[in-house]
Amino acid sequence: MNGEFDMRVKSCVASDGGGHVIQLSDEFGCVLRPKMISRFLKARGADERASVITYAFFHAFKFPDALSVHIKCKVEICRHGCLDHCQLQPEQAGDINPDLSHYINPPGEEG
Repeated sequence: MNGEFDMRVKSCVASDGGGHVIQLSDEFGCVLRPKMISRFLKARGADERASVITYAFFHAFKFPDALSVHIKCKVEICRHGCLDHCQLQPEQAGDINPDLSHYINPPGEEG
């Protein structure tokens, strides 16, 4: 049973408990606020238990009119491994076809 279960962090938000919310990561675990939170890292326990620890480093921050910050994350529990953080689900990865031409050839410049 050791290593059978895995987990990955999906969306995370920080709030002041009074309605002000900051989205820290998206539904795939991609960090949206890199100045506030690092990417998610994973460590496995070396003991006999099937322990998985997922963590991130936070830079200190607060809401202007609040004394506390509440952080809430959705996690996915998987058997026999999860996708890495910030990877699209296989069925969704094929649906994304970004148009990057404006980055390659900005308007007004000829390539």
